[in-house]
Amino acid sequence: MSHLYSKVILFRRAVAYGMKAYMRKGCTALAIAWLFAIGCTDRRAATETAPPHDLARGAAAPKSASAEIDELVRASLDAELLEQPIAATWLGVHAWDDRIDDVRPEAQARQAARLRALLERVRAIDGRHLDATRAFDQALLEHRADLELFELTELRPLERNPMIYCDLAQSAIFELIADDFLPPVDRLRAINARLWKIRPLFDDARRNLRPTASDLAIRRAAEEAQSAKGFLADTLPKAMQAVPDPKLLEELRAAIVDATRALDDFAAWLVRDLAPRARGEFALGRERLMELLRRGQGVDVTPELLVALGEREIKDARRRLDEATRVLGGGRAAGVDVGRLLEEDHGRPEELLTSAQQTLESAVAFIKAQRLLTPPEVERPKVVEMPPALWGYAQLSMPGPLEPHPHEAYLYVDPVDKSWPDKRKQEHLRTFNRPTMVRTILHDGVGHYVQAEIDRHAPTTMQKIAWSSLFVEGWAGYVEEMMLAEGWLAGDVKLRVAVARATLLRAARLVAAVKLHAFGAKIDDAAKVFTDEAGLDDYQARREAERAALDPMVLGDALGRIAILKLRDDWRAAHGGAALGAFHDALLRHGTPSPILLRRVLLPGDTASPL
Repeated sequence: MSHLYSKVILFRRAVAYGMKAYMRKGCTALAIAWLFAIGCTDRRAATETAPPHDLARGAAAPKSASAEIDELVRASLDAELLEQPIAATWLGVHAWDDRIDDVRPEAQARQAARLRALLERVRAIDGRHLDATRAFDQALLEHRADLELFELTELRPLERNPMIYCDLAQSAIFELIADDFLPPVDRLRAINARLWKIRPLFDDARRNLRPTASDLAIRRAAEEAQSAKGFLADTLPKAMQAVPDPKLLEELRAAIVDATRALDDFAAWLVRDLAPRARGEFALGRERLMELLRRGQGVDVTPELLVALGEREIKDARRRLDEATRVLGGGRAAGVDVGRLLEEDHGRPEELLTSAQQTLESAVAFIKAQRLLTPPEVERPKVVEMPPALWGYAQLSMPGPLEPHPHEAYLYVDPVDKSWPDKRKQEHLRTFNRPTMVRTILHDGVGHYVQAEIDRHAPTTMQKIAWSSLFVEGWAGYVEEMMLAEGWLAGDVKLRVAVARATLLRAARLVAAVKLHAFGAKIDDAAKVFTDEAGLDDYQARREAERAALDPMVLGDALGRIAILKLRDDWRAAHGGAALGAFHDALLRHGTPSPILLRRVLLPGDTASPL
C-alpha cells in the first residue's frame, strides 16, 4: 500500500466507542509553503505518463549536502503526488482530481525503481556534513522510502488485500465531496471522471490479486464493497443534487450506475472466484511485523517486549477504571454497569452542539491557564452541525494542508434530527453520551487539532510531512489522560471511566495485534483478549480481533502513547525537571514523526530505551 494512501485508509477505519467514526484531514499537517516549494501549480494539462523527478541522475552542479537533502525531499514528494492522485486530493493538491491511482504492475515497478534510486542517493550523503536539522531530515526521508519499498515489494498488499481497492474507490469520491475547495460544477466534473475509472480499477484488481489473499480479507472486502456501493448510490447524489448543471447531473447518475455495478461485479468475483482459490494467511509473521515497525517507526525491540508493554498498559488502565467504578458504585466495583451509567448521562437533544462548544472552550481555557502548551494561533475548531455528506457522531474536518485558500477547521457534531422517532433520538443520545462526547473532544478537538495546526510550523518540509501513526494517535490518546491527570474536570468520575476504557481498548489492540502477527494467535485467541481485558461483548471483540488481523498498525495508538510518555519523562529529567508545557512545545515543534525517531532530536546522544 502506498505511504500517503495508507493514511487515508487508516482514518477510514478509525474505530471509536464501538462504532465507526470517520475523521479526515485532522491528523496530518503540511505547511502551505510546500505548495510553492515543490512547484505544485495547476497541472491539469500534465499527461498520465509524465515522469517524476529522475532520482537516479547525478547533480548537474556540485551541491551542498543540505541542499541535496532538500532537493531529494521535494523530488520524492512531487513524485508521490503524481503516483497517488487520491492522496493528492486529500492533501489539497487538485491537479489530478479527475484521476485515480494507477495500480498496474508496471506502475508498481516504476515506483519501486524510484524508491531504490532515492534510497541510494539518500544513503550516499555523508551525514557528517549536515547540521542537526538536515541530519534528522535525512533519517526521516530514509525511513519513509525504506518503508514504502518494503510495503510495495515485500508485503505486496495489492496482491494480498482486496480491501485496498474498495477503499480506493470510495475515497476517490469522498475526498471530493467532503470539502468545498472547488466550485460545485468543477467538483462534479471531477467526480464523474473518477466514477468512470472505478470499473477499470477493479479490472486491474482482478489481475493483481493472488490466492495469497486471506479468507478474512476477501470476506471483509466483499462487505466493504457493499458499503461503498451504498455510499455512491445514496450519499453522493444527495451531496451533489444542488449543482446547477443538468447535463453533469445526468452523467453523474449514469456514472454511479456503472460504478455500483462494478462494485457488485468485484464482490461477486471475490466470493465466487478468488475465495475458493485463496490459501493466504492474514498474519505477517514475526520477522515481517518487526521489519514493518523498524523501517517505518524506528521501533527495534522484540515482540515479547511489545506484548509485555501492552499488558502493563492493560493493568494500569484497569486499575484506573476500577478506581473510578468504585466511586460510581459507592465503594464497590463488582456488578456496576458502567456502560449503562455512561449512556444515561446525556442532555436534551437541542443542547448537543452547545454542550460540545462549551466543553471545547473549557478545555482550551484550561490548557492556556495551566500553560500546558502554546496553543496555535487559531486556538480551536468551530463546532458546527455535521453536513449530510458526512457521517458518524463527531468528525474533525481540517482543510487539506496544501490548500492554497484553506477554510477554517470544524468539529462536526451530528445533531438529533427533530423528525426522528423518540426511540432513535434516545439511542443517538445514549451512544454519544456526555462522557463519550467529552473524551472525543479531547481526542479530536484538542489532541488532533493542536498537533495538526502546530505541525504547519515545523522547521522543514520533511518534518512537516513525516507523518507517523504512533505520534498522531499516540499524542491524541496521551492528551486524554494528560488533561485528567493535570486536573481538568477533576470531579468528573464518568469521564475518567470513559477515558480509562478507551485506553484499555487501545492497549488490548497492541497485545492482540502482536500476538496475531508475531506469535501465530488465532482470531478466537485475539477476541478473548478483548472480552477478558477490555470488557467487550463477543460481537465487538470479534470485530476488533479481525481489525487487528487485517491492520497490524492498530497497535500504534497504544505504542505511540507509551513512547511519548517515556520521552516526556526522559526529556524532563534531562532538563532539570522542566515544566510539562515546555516538553509539549518541544515535542510538537518538529511535526509528527515517530516519537522513537524524535528522541534523536530532543535527546541528542541519548542511549536509553525509547520504550
